[in-house]
Amino acid sequence: SNNCCRLVLRLMSFDKSFIILRRTKASLLASPFLGWSWNVSPTSGQAGAISIIVGFFGGAPTSRSWIIEPFANLGKKVPPYDRAISIVWGADSEVKGNIEKNNKLPRYIVRAGTKDTETWLNENLDLSNLYRQVWPEDNVVRARITFVGFTSVSTAVPTTAKFGDVVLYR
Repeated sequence: SNNCCRLVLRLMSFDKSFIILRRTKASLLASPFLGWSWNVSPTSGQAGAISIIVGFFGGAPTSRSWIIEPFANLGKKVPPYDRAISIVWGADSEVKGNIEKNNKLPRYIVRAGTKDTETWLNENLDLSNLYRQVWPEDNVVRARITFVGFTSVSTAVPTTAKFGDVVLYR
């Protein structure tokens, strides 16, 4: 595709992990879809070295009210969250569409393997549906999306991922 006018964020994994977040306060049901385009380099066996991360607050049964301290969550701190999920490009052995819930940070595998690497692909994901699958006991009506961002684990061999057109929408 022609990328002459597209704003692109190019991320590269290296020997230190990192996270980049964009703060938001969107109702999960009012903006249930996450759309983005990406171009990922082959992973050399490292699944999900660079991934999208989405944080949620308010849907868990133990969540406190967001309104108590409306200005306490500004600045450089990570926005409050009581749930988060990682959206990854998995390794060859992983299956597209699988949700791994056994980690502290659940993972949703959007794509897997090397077939479509080095190609710009558009994705659209229903976050409200994904939230219900991962946390079925939560109150999705109260859930807010508090951040969308990118994270990388440390890798011995660098992996590159380019992201564009990241948007929450209904």
